[in-house]
Amino acid sequence: MDATQRGWAEEDRADRRQAFEGAFDGWTAPTASDDDYGGFAARKKRWAFLLDRDGVLNRDVGSPGVVDVADFELLPGVADAVAAVKARGHAVAVVTNQSARRKGLLSARALDAVHGALRRAVDVDVVLAATGLDDGSPAPKPSPALLEAALDRFGIRADDAVLVGDARTDLGAASAANLRAAVLVTSSPHGVRCEAELADRSFGHAALAAADGARPGGVLADGSRCAAVFPDLPLALAGLLAFVDDAS
Repeated sequence: MDATQRGWAEEDRADRRQAFEGAFDGWTAPTASDDDYGGFAARKKRWAFLLDRDGVLNRDVGSPGVVDVADFELLPGVADAVAAVKARGHAVAVVTNQSARRKGLLSARALDAVHGALRRAVDVDVVLAATGLDDGSPAPKPSPALLEAALDRFGIRADDAVLVGDARTDLGAASAANLRAAVLVTSSPHGVRCEAELADRSFGHAALAAADGARPGGVLADGSRCAAVFPDLPLALAGLLAFVDDAS
């Protein structure tokens, strides 16, 4: 190749390079946080949110509980609050004691109807009920069995799980299962009474105690721990989402 031919080749290479670079004018390479790229590096780990039912998701109607689907009434803001948790990629389970089944006050068909209504209204992954019957269901709270069954279903560790409940049995089960955090809501008479029993207000998580609407948690006489107290589930889930983001 003589000098003239070499010059033509260099000009051709320069032209092709300029055309290639021009095709990408204004283009910015995606980062791990870009939606188009999938956000792999920025994606937070998946947590399990375990929710009691009566007095937390739906209105507490008093003893013996919701024994007919006509008595099932979702509390305000619950569906949207759970949807926000699911939108962040976390798992949601309902873990509920249903002793009315053992007492003969609630049929299996009625319980299925109530949980069907719940699942149509709220985007939860699974509903697990402890009936106290010899029917293969886990032992009722405060046994950790119901919570552990939910975690097994999700394949999530107890250290990556939080619970929202309104009773001593909820806090006891969460402590026995060694969950990362349990919070109490006072959207039922059970929750109000349970908050009155809490002592040692120095216990809790600073991130949760500082959340909007939160009050300090504490410890019950049996040693069950409460990280914070919220008026209702929507505020509790907002606080817990901030907490798990910081902990992830």
